[in-house]
Amino acid sequence: SNISDSMSFVSMAYLLFVLTAAVFYYLVPKDRQWIVLLALTGAAVVMFRMGRSAAQRKAGFGTGIAAVVLLAATSLLLIASERRYNAHAEAIVMEQALTVKGSPEQQSVDKLLLHEGTKVVILDSLRGWYKIRIADGTTGWCEENTIERI
Repeated sequence: SNISDSMSFVSMAYLLFVLTAAVFYYLVPKDRQWIVLLALTGAAVVMFRMGRSAAQRKAGFGTGIAAVVLLAATSLLLIASERRYNAHAEAIVMEQALTVKGSPEQQSVDKLLLHEGTKVVILDSLRGWYKIRIADGTTGWCEENTIERI
């Protein structure tokens, strides 16, 4: 009876892990996956702490380790993906006349004027601003809503 209870618990833990992984990969947006993994880690800690038998505690521990490894891997992949997305993305000026600033602030000194349709390269982003470079190598800052990625 004790062995069948332990096997049932381990089977339930495995099923929980597989279902969570399926939800994680197919239904959860990539930028929110860490929340699912954090919840899975919490569930594994509860399984470990509340387990009545060694098999139940092992299942909780194993699930917790797997969740932490997936959380770390997902975090690293998300960081790499965001860097790749932001690295030298091209965009087009969407304003009739866009004043490029010297720093990411409205009060910053005006650096240059760009016209609608000008192609720029996005170098960085900060609090609603993009650092851009134009064809001649000049860099400056503009608000995110003034250009559109291509």
